Amino acid sequence: MARKPILFAVLILGVWAASLAQPRPLTKGEELKRLDFLAGAWHGKLQRYLPSVETLELEPRVTFEWGVGGVWLRGRDEIELPDGGVSPSLSQITWDPDEGAYVGSWQDNVVPGSVAFQGRWLDEKRLELDSGEFDLRGRRHRVIVTYAKVSENEFRTVIRQSQENGELKTIARGRFQRGGQVFLSR
Repeated sequence: MARKPILFAVLILGVWAASLAQPRPLTKGEELKRLDFLAGAWHGKLQRYLPSVETLELEPRVTFEWGVGGVWLRGRDEIELPDGGVSPSLSQITWDPDEGAYVGSWQDNVVPGSVAFQGRWLDEKRLELDSGEFDLRGRRHRVIVTYAKVSENEFRTVIRQSQENGELKTIARGRFQRGGQVFLSR
């Protein structure tokens, strides 16, 4: 008779210990709530600096929305190019408590595969996402994107890039306002 309570206690302790070993689901904690200012549809202007041509004035349509129970911020944007083509990109970002950093990835029609990044707040208004070095067609690249909250209805972005461990150079600057048409239908 005394064995049943002991076996029951061992079983309960085993279940409890197993639950501690399981990864906990992410929740929308304070770090993810800091990204709420990006959620929504945006329109704006982006100056893209290319070494071979004059500055391109582009008008991206951008949407950030919460997914997977509010723990992944998904970004989608499309830029209509001067030649009539469309350049799409996708991004995702969440908070990794084990890393103590924002983590995510982006994809576009220039870089094959996904590029991972880590992020951090530079101050109360500026979020920096850094790809670290990655290989693109046999050359080492690094991209840093900074989002600066101007107000609830405006943010600015700066994109910097380096190649082959060179100096980080600004390749684009943009200003976005909430609202407007988001996606081109193609």
